[in-house]
Amino acid sequence: MRGVRWGWLAVSPVEQTEPPSVPRPNPTTPTAAEAVVILTEAWKDPDWGMLISLKMTTGARRGEICGLRWPQLDLDTGVAMFQGSIGQIAGDVWEKDIKTHQHRRVTLDPDIVDALREHRIRLEERAAILASGATGSCSRRPPTARCGRVRTPSPSGTAASPPAWASTPICTACATTPPPSSSRPA
Repeated sequence: MRGVRWGWLAVSPVEQTEPPSVPRPNPTTPTAAEAVVILTEAWKDPDWGMLISLKMTTGARRGEICGLRWPQLDLDTGVAMFQGSIGQIAGDVWEKDIKTHQHRRVTLDPDIVDALREHRIRLEERAAILASGATGSCSRRPPTARCGRVRTPSPSGTAASPPAWASTPICTACATTPPPSSSRPA
């Protein structure tokens, strides 16, 4: 600054300033037609279809869905209780409280309840196959029936899915969707 160079100012006021804060992201949700394309693509793999359907119908964050356990789902009354989340930074994955620190209950529609029942049967069948060749405590009832996670990379249902891992097929499915129409509101 010339004022400092010419000796009029001891310190440049520009050096005292801070850059403006980064604007908060304002994500756009898919239109109904885009949602159909995403769901159709996702249901080519029933596990991903369940993840995307649960995400779309509950509005839960991906970490909350990755942290959801079977005891937090009451399929008889159609209620999901979001009480925890899975956090991830780089390769570190941990269980944590949900972002708002407020547990919440979400009513599930009958189609999602039916899909969750089918999903649970698939996971229990995988866990039973895994346990069938084992002896001792591993041959007990599959953990998905007790406390396993709804979204898990392990057949036993005990490992948590990293939230980034839960996004990969979403990004793939979104890449196949047509671009939003110009008449769509921003």
